[in-house]
Amino acid sequence: MEAYLVAGEPRNVLLLKRTEARGGFWQPVSGRWEPRDGDLGATVRREVQEETGFRPLHHLTDLQWSFAFPGRDGRTWRVHAFAAELRGRAAPVLSDEHTAFQWLPLGQALTRLAWEDNREALRRLAFRLPLGAGRDPR
Repeated sequence: MEAYLVAGEPRNVLLLKRTEARGGFWQPVSGRWEPRDGDLGATVRREVQEETGFRPLHHLTDLQWSFAFPGRDGRTWRVHAFAAELRGRAAPVLSDEHTAFQWLPLGQALTRLAWEDNREALRRLAFRLPLGAGRDPR
């Protein structure tokens, strides 16, 4: 799963930079389902708290976008995209998986994401935002 966190006016999205050992690319919060989670909504809440320290989340939204990719371990991984709103932009408390963060306008965030599947999820988010409805963030 991946979770795009949005906050502020105008809306900005949080991106996290992976450690060099994990690829060194920018991404949203990401993680995998664990049996203790029960459902993907619980996975999103747990991963957001683990990777950023943020909670609670408001307006958790299923972006109706999923994709598969081959992992370094040889397995195929399926990612399901979500978005959530935070009340105010704050500095996250980064986990050891990330080295930096940035709150970016949607258009700028699109240029930071390394993978087209991530960019498509962010485009879908842009069309769901109240202030961004109908705008093409490309």
